[in-house]
Order: sequence, then structure tokens, then C-alpha cells
Amino acid sequence: SDGTVYSGSWDSTARIWAGDDGTHLCTLTGHDDVVVAIALGSNGNLHTASDDCTIRVWSTATHRLLEVISTVSEPIAVVCSPHSSHVYAALCDGTINVWSADARKGFVHGPPRSFDITCITPLAFDCKNLIVPVFGRRFEVWREPGDFSSDASPWIIEALAEIMAMTVGPDGRLYSGGAGYVRVW
Repeated sequence: SDGTVYSGSWDSTARIWAGDDGTHLCTLTGHDDVVVAIALGSNGNLHTASDDCTIRVWSTATHRLLEVISTVSEPIAVVCSPHSSHVYAALCDGTINVWSADARKGFVHGPPRSFDITCITPLAFDCKNLIVPVFGRRFEVWREPGDFSSDASPWIIEALAEIMAMTVGPDGRLYSGGAGYVRVW
């Protein structure tokens, strides 16, 4: 990573900042509602999710809009696989949707999977798995390639309390936080 910082805003924009000194580099416009989540893809493209029911894909090199992915409900989280072209979005309707980039067709929507998720559900990736916190203080860990239509079952990991935030650190471990705790997995 080059230290660049990306942010979403209530004014329907995403902004790009220099990580070393905080200088504003660029404003990305095009959404019609608040930008709620941002993810950097393995190819370097930026994905911005908005309450306007779209995920927009931007070139980080040129800052140009490359594609608009429509969703059926407001996205609350977006994450990109670090080793494939899959883009995952948790939506307010309780589903997680997956799209795969196809050079000829753009992003192709795969089958959604229903989860008992809340409207603050973050998503994370370790090196091989999609990690989804679900209501009831637990994680479901799904193996890539993200085809939820198969009969595969997730691993279940119990948490101490409702999960409010999580990330995978540079050490590859999962960090989660909730009401008064931080846990390292």
C-alpha cells in the first residue's frame, strides 16, 4: 500500500487523501446519496457503496468511473477478495451479494445468500475466507470463491458480544470489537 487514504461522505462523495500529510488529492462524484463503505480491489480499483443502491468502481490511477453496479437494497458494507475478482456487499435486506468481474461483461451478479445480519455489519477477508458477523454474536467464515449456492457450510465462531467492527490485520489475524471489548482471533 502507498499510504493513500480513502473516505466516504454524507455529501455523496468519496475523497482521496495523501496518507503522509493529509493533503486532499481528489473528490469522486456520482453517487446520489451518502457513501457508506469503501473497498480497494486486488486490481487497485476503488469500490464505493452508497445508500443510492449502487456500488461504483473507480480507477485509482485516473480517478475515473469505470462501472456502476446496481443493488436491490442499500449496501451497508463492501469488501473485495484479495485474490480474485469477487466483490461482496452486505445489503440492508439481510443478504450478501457477490459479483465477479468479467472482462467482456463487466461485473456479473452471483446468487445472493440470506444472513441474519444487522445494518452495521462489517465484512472482512483473511487470505482465503470471507468473514461475516451475524446477529447473535457469532462469525460465519466462508471459503472462496464466494458461490453461496453450493451446499457448503460455514465455520461458526462465537464472539463475546455483538460485533460492531472488525478487520484483518497485516499479521493475518482477525480483530473484532463490540460493547467494551476488543478480541484478537
